Amino acid sequence: NYEMPRGDTSSLRAPAMDLRWVEKTLSLLYSPQVVGSSR
Repeated sequence: NYEMPRGDTSSLRAPAMDLRWVEKTLSLLYSPQVVGSSR
């Protein structure tokens, strides 16, 4: 039964990591270097 709560924590951690990844991706997409290179 100890694995149950552990899985819950992992499930809650997944979205947090996803948000971090999205934030990083957006930062790279909108970074001045990428914009300058695209232009």
